[in-house]
Amino acid sequence: MLEMNLSDTYYLIEEAEGGGHVEPNDIGDGYHPKAYNKGLKKKDLDKAVAKLCTLMQRDKRITSTYSLELQTWWRDHQLADKKKLEHDLQKEKRRHAKQALMDKLTPYERELLDL
Repeated sequence: MLEMNLSDTYYLIEEAEGGGHVEPNDIGDGYHPKAYNKGLKKKDLDKAVAKLCTLMQRDKRITSTYSLELQTWWRDHQLADKKKLEHDLQKEKRRHAKQALMDKLTPYERELLDL
């Protein structure tokens, strides 16, 4: 699965760098020369995704000039980033709310709660 995701990402990077549209048959095959049978790890995928994300953020062309595969990846990536940001914000709000409540406790209440 990792090899296939890396392969797809490398194909999309090539397109974003001006290498022409990705062939739909290439997506999901796992045979990109940089990924196939290279023993790459999740950190390699993370680096490739970060590179593709940077390329897409820098590019001001109309997204519709890209292949459907790249448009779909970019849309899904932006949605995932938005969800992660919302999750992180909620987590931070909860942490602050919890700390505010903890600050209000007396030493006796803290002892009762084993804090």
